[in-house]
Amino acid sequence: MNTRRAARSRTGHGDPLLPSASSGRRDALFAQLRKRTLVVRALDGQGMMLGFELADVRELEQAIEKVFGHACAEYLHVHFAAPGCYAAPAERA
Repeated sequence: MNTRRAARSRTGHGDPLLPSASSGRRDALFAQLRKRTLVVRALDGQGMMLGFELADVRELEQAIEKVFGHACAEYLHVHFAAPGCYAAPAERA
C-alpha cells in the first residue's frame, strides 16, 4: 500500500478531489470548502509536508495551483484552518 493510500486508510477519508470523482460530487465538496478558511498542504511521496498556503473562500483553486508548484509535491491535503481539522485530499490530474 503506498503512503497516500495508507494515510487515507488510517484517517478514513476518501478521495473527493480526485479526477475520478464524479463531477457532482466534486462540485458539492467545493461548495462546502468555499464556506471556510482553509490550509492547503503539499506532501511528498513519503507523506512529509513540503509547504502550505492559507486560502480564503475566493482563493482555493489558486492556492492548490501554487502549492502544487513545488516540484516534489505528489499530493495535497486541504484542511480547515482550525488546527487538526482535515477537510480533503487533492491529487494531480
